[in-house]
Formats: sequence, C-alpha cells, structure tokens
Amino acid sequence: MAKKLKYYLSDECPWKVIKTTSNGVISEMATNDTPYPLFKFEMFISGVSMEKFIDFLDRKDMKYRSLWDLNVANFRVVESFAEEKNVFVCHNMQKSFLGGLVAALSSIQMYL
Repeated sequence: MAKKLKYYLSDECPWKVIKTTSNGVISEMATNDTPYPLFKFEMFISGVSMEKFIDFLDRKDMKYRSLWDLNVANFRVVESFAEEKNVFVCHNMQKSFLGGLVAALSSIQMYL
C-alpha cells in the first residue's frame, strides 16, 4: 500500500487537471487500472494552521463531519491498518440535493 500511495503522490503519476479555481485544483488520474475513478484535491486555505485544519477534517465522528459537510447522510470508518496508524478507509454517503437533481451518492475514501 505504501508504494501505491507514494506513486499516487509522485510526479510520475498521470494526473489530469479537471478544474482549477482561485483556491485550488481538482485532478483525476488519467490512466487508472482500478474500476473506479481516482481524484486528487489540492486546496489553498489561509487563516488557520495546517494542524487545526487537518484535525477538523480528519474527525471520523458524524457530529463533527456534518459541521462542514452539509450533505453527509452517513460516514463511517470501514477499515484501519495496524501497520499504518494514520490511514483509514471510510464509507461516505451523501444525501440528494437540489430537489433530487443531484442524486444521493455513496463513495469509499482513503484518509492519509
């Protein structure tokens, strides 16, 4: 797993920028051998220390996640790793919104 994560974060990994804003960049892996898309979010946030920001986002408790993720329906840790203490695989379920124009979704996310 460590080798794959290192590759994903390296310059060798073929990320394709799909959206750029004044606050960051969203990229999708251009060549992907998995059955699901892989996205990378690089955001620029000012006015708060990195430690506080990561601590806030990294909380696995629904009570805290719902403070910043207004469409979250359910969020739970489905896997953690003894050899990688700070790596979690989480199941994220989102409510539909805009009167159903945006469908509910379910995704698996890896937190590093």
